[in-house]
Amino acid sequence: MDALYFAFANQPSSPLPELTREDAEIIQLLEPLAANDQLKLVHDSFTTLKTLANNIDNWKENLVLFHFGGHAGPNQLDLLDGSAKSRGIIALLEECPRLQLVVLNGCATRSYLKTA
Repeated sequence: MDALYFAFANQPSSPLPELTREDAEIIQLLEPLAANDQLKLVHDSFTTLKTLANNIDNWKENLVLFHFGGHAGPNQLDLLDGSAKSRGIIALLEECPRLQLVVLNGCATRSYLKTA
């Protein structure tokens, strides 16, 4: 069964309203399909380094979509308990033979555009 993993790095003490809304809307849309066993919905609203690695590892054979929402920098995703480095995330996702789509919805801490 196809697995879709949605990892959100929201802060329980001060949640970002748009991130909370995105999280809720995705779950609302996909929950009926998961309830009918059409897909496996893997969801984590407050992602940590351990849960991110464990969820990717546990579902790697069936993972077709990985979606991250939260703060990010140029080379990392900022999780509840620290930063996941891009090279580490890439290494984990490379172990997912059926992965078709990666969505990284995060801010960047520096600009890639040079000013004149």
